[in-house]
Amino acid sequence: MDNNFLFYVLILVTPLTIITITMIIFTSLFMKNKKHAFVYLFFVLAAAVYQLIQLYNSVPTLGTAILVIYLLLFIITFYVIRHKRKQEALK
Repeated sequence: MDNNFLFYVLILVTPLTIITITMIIFTSLFMKNKKHAFVYLFFVLAAAVYQLIQLYNSVPTLGTAILVIYLLLFIITFYVIRHKRKQEALK
């Protein structure tokens, strides 16, 4: 197997795992305290922008793939939060 392929898969899987855990933490914080959640989100976005800049400088296609992953997970997180808030409103 080509080592470059494994390297690219690792670069894609690592941010996917990290941003998934990050969005789970954000959702939990958001449901408890919105102010703390937005501070946390600010730092997460700052780190994500830095990572994307570094990726675009080295491998633009990987930077685009990571950007798509970030956008999808942010959208999923938005819908999860919206769903949880609706459930809380029904209680």
